[in-house]
Amino acid sequence: MPSVFICVDLWFLSRRRRPAFTLIEILIALMVLSIGMASVLAVFIAGVKASREVVDESAAALSAKSLLQRVLTEEDEVEGKQVRVFLNKVVEAREEGFRFVWIHAEPHYTDEDVPRPVPVAAGSVYSWRCRASSYRSSPVDPVTDLGRKGAAAGDKVMLKEGRVPKEQVENPDSDELWRLAIEIYRSYRPDAQPIASFQTYICTAHM
Repeated sequence: MPSVFICVDLWFLSRRRRPAFTLIEILIALMVLSIGMASVLAVFIAGVKASREVVDESAAALSAKSLLQRVLTEEDEVEGKQVRVFLNKVVEAREEGFRFVWIHAEPHYTDEDVPRPVPVAAGSVYSWRCRASSYRSSPVDPVTDLGRKGAAAGDKVMLKEGRVPKEQVENPDSDELWRLAIEIYRSYRPDAQPIASFQTYICTAHM
């Protein structure tokens, strides 16, 4: 019988001597695991965000081109006559002596209190605004005129350094050649940056 008790005692002692994780080791393992999961989650979120940005840019670029076509061709019937909805605003601005005009809403002839961008279509998350100008555009911001008050700092540096000749600040045929600049926004806010822009020139002499 004594031999049996000795065997049992030795068996319990061998179990007590087996290695085990301490509380500190478990906490360290959990911390490492949480850091790894956080890193994976951050990469996943960045990937989703980049994917959405690509989709936004592609959709906005297509919208800008279609809106340009709309600006150039859309007509409405006024007193039995077909009137160009947007281009007439440019012609009227030119005839009244203005050098630029916002045409995406009611005509607006200053760069202060500019009308908010309007939805591209009913229920769309994208909105747009359009400015027609007889001045050359800023390479930094298409809706800003090069060299005029309020131009971007980069433009002023280019002018100062002579990289943009003074005679090119304004179009040679600026009385007839006007620039259309369209900007597309997603979920517009006052401090939001456009996700796409598109510009072209029109000759107002043949309208």
